[in-house]
Amino acid sequence: MSQIKIERLALGGSGVGKIDGKVCFVSYALPSDLLDVEIVEDKKSFLTAKIKEIIEPSPIRINPSCKHFTLCGGCSFQNISYEEELNQKDLIFQDTLLRIGGITSGIKNIVPSQEPKNYRTRAQFKVKVENKRLKIGFYEEGSHKIEDLPEGCPLLLDKINVTLLKLRETLESFKAKEFITDIFFEATSKGDLVITISLIKQGDNLRTSLEKCGFTAIATVVIKEKNKASTSLGNKKLTYSLKSKFKEYELSYYSGGFSQINELQNQNILSIIEENISEKVESIVDLYSGNANFTIPLSSYCKEITAVEVSNGSCISAKENIEKNNVTNCTVVNLDTSKFKLKKCEILLLDPPRSGAKEVIPEILRVLPEKIFYVSCNPSTLARDIKMLKENYNIASITPVDMFPRTHHIEAVAVLSKGERFGHF
Repeated sequence: MSQIKIERLALGGSGVGKIDGKVCFVSYALPSDLLDVEIVEDKKSFLTAKIKEIIEPSPIRINPSCKHFTLCGGCSFQNISYEEELNQKDLIFQDTLLRIGGITSGIKNIVPSQEPKNYRTRAQFKVKVENKRLKIGFYEEGSHKIEDLPEGCPLLLDKINVTLLKLRETLESFKAKEFITDIFFEATSKGDLVITISLIKQGDNLRTSLEKCGFTAIATVVIKEKNKASTSLGNKKLTYSLKSKFKEYELSYYSGGFSQINELQNQNILSIIEENISEKVESIVDLYSGNANFTIPLSSYCKEITAVEVSNGSCISAKENIEKNNVTNCTVVNLDTSKFKLKKCEILLLDPPRSGAKEVIPEILRVLPEKIFYVSCNPSTLARDIKMLKENYNIASITPVDMFPRTHHIEAVAVLSKGERFGHF
């Protein structure tokens, strides 16, 4: 057992302190906590530990509102107020940009989520049978032990939690329930709901059981049996709205395709982008464009817009969305973004995965668009990529967005303008 005073929070949500001069990361710890901890890993340059006893609690520590906190690996910050969570995320974000990118200018305060709970539109539950009863929940942090969530998760849309409760009751009577491995929920605020149930094998007929219980009336049910084609009971398309300055769009994607997990914050990201476009331009390119989530609203700001996306399924959704919304100036390119030859454009939009946009930086530096909007879900790769552009672009603003309240994740929108070099870098 070792004692530690927590100094700050790190990207990833762990508390940071030192034991005998060595940096130590402690799960679920908070700044100013004095703790007895148990060392979990002793690496060359750092330690990881877990709390055994809170000797002196941090003044910002509160009782978590969810009884599964620390048992379920879903949340990082149920032990502080939402206001304090936003404050800590600001500090984490600023520290990450400075440490990795040397960035100090243009960083704004985080945009709060209008709903810090009941915002998540999708979740994958793990399933196991113990003592003839179903456990449906999330893995505990760093393990494959399932924390059962009988009442659902407070971060999920109410529709998902209500349906999960009914589904649990139905599956309890399913004779082959031990073959179920996962249940994946996808929903939208418009009421669409798709439930994908994965099994090793069916045993008796799950499809018939679900139809008898009326699930096909409230949701599309997809049954995925190992090594067999999935069967779908209903429409696998989900639809949501996104409003630009000019009009409201109805956008769709198919089950399993990418979508932003928080619809209200998706809207806020679009608003940040629109606020930084002052005039109509000739050309916009949208890399990592998905289902044309931002492509379609931005089509009003240019004569032509090109959407580049590697996923064939997302490209199909994008083309359908473009047709449905009567957009006539958009071209969809189904290609790995690293292989796309960037053409001359005034505005470039990037919305890459967590690995970032490093692969397209050489093309950006070859073409040098006037303005770049970089939507990031990983502050580390955002800082790295901006640093690679420092000789040619100025930071107009970098705005963190709380897309995932109660978790350690931080979304952000960076606005870069072509110039000599960074004013404060």
